[in-house]
Amino acid sequence: MKDKEATAGFSGARKLLQSYIAVVVVSLLGEQLDPLSDTVSSFQSTTGSL
Repeated sequence: MKDKEATAGFSGARKLLQSYIAVVVVSLLGEQLDPLSDTVSSFQSTTGSL
């Protein structure tokens, strides 16, 4: 049971970390990523809905 709980916790933390990284990258680079902004936005909306 503990292994399954640990795996679920790690999975949730990984998703949260990925969302956090995406937000930080967008904040730091901002306008430099204009061509990619649509891709990043769709990624954020996908991860944000989980």
